[in-house]
Amino acid sequence: MVDFYNKTFNDYFSRQDTLIKDFYILKDSSMPENLITDYANFKLHFVDWSNVCQLIKKGEISTLFEVQKSVDFYRVNIFIYTRDFGIKRVFRILKINGKIKLICGKVCYYTISEGILTIKGSLIYDYQSEEWKYKYNQ
Repeated sequence: MVDFYNKTFNDYFSRQDTLIKDFYILKDSSMPENLITDYANFKLHFVDWSNVCQLIKKGEISTLFEVQKSVDFYRVNIFIYTRDFGIKRVFRILKINGKIKLICGKVCYYTISEGILTIKGSLIYDYQSEEWKYKYNQ
């Protein structure tokens, strides 16, 4: 399964028409360990939700990707899609030690980009050869 993820990441991110060479992917518990992070033309950074807001505030992330896997009887698919995100300035009125205070802060928000959820990599079982075959979907 690790090779399947690595092939899909290589095929998808090497085709990105961008000057960005560092891609940030939300780490998921269903993702296998020991995934390749250093490729010939780009680098992957696996981050979890607890780190994302800090990276956004520092300006280190320009695009955030999420990966999902689906499994059925004869096919395993990997979906890669982008997450839109931003930071909103919020104001709250809190009562602290009996005094009312106006607190200013920043809140991160995330949404899934519409129309981006497409299958990028597939492992398809070939019943004639009795083997799993990799297919990249552009």
